[in-house]
Amino acid sequence: MTFLQRRAFLGAGSLAATLALLPGTARAAVASLSPNATAILTRVVDVLLPADRTPAASALGTPQYVIAGLLARGDDGGAALEAGLGAIDQLALARFGSGFLALDAARQTQVVDVVATDPAFAALWGGIRSLAVFHYYAQPVAWLDIGLPGPSIDCGGHPDPDAEACRPRGA
Repeated sequence: MTFLQRRAFLGAGSLAATLALLPGTARAAVASLSPNATAILTRVVDVLLPADRTPAASALGTPQYVIAGLLARGDDGGAALEAGLGAIDQLALARFGSGFLALDAARQTQVVDVVATDPAFAALWGGIRSLAVFHYYAQPVAWLDIGLPGPSIDCGGHPDPDAEACRPRGA
């Protein structure tokens, strides 16, 4: 890992820790975006992390966390985020003749696939993806998707996959 990569990693970790301690920050950040931009980001995050055995990302507050994190990275009051989400809407309009929110789920997924691979969206997508995944999988209800048995500190740390399931003391 280079020095700059390490700094970016540490910066993202600091941002995550700060946002976790300030739950009101996420709610205030959402209010600073237009309702349309907030709805687009919410739907993009739900396409990335849909409901299956676990809830969709929006049910866990992930979009608000992503918005707060992206706004904390910039100093333009959210103009760049608004513009990036507007570009997603324009991409949908150019490809399918309707704005992103008016598309069915399959077409929204196609638009998100383009956003995920188009270099023009790299900075926006990288922020959305990393913050969304970080927040989503920090929620215990999402651990089922990745096979995480939950906290195991009471049983001595990381569980032995061949051992009997860990039961916290007193359970």
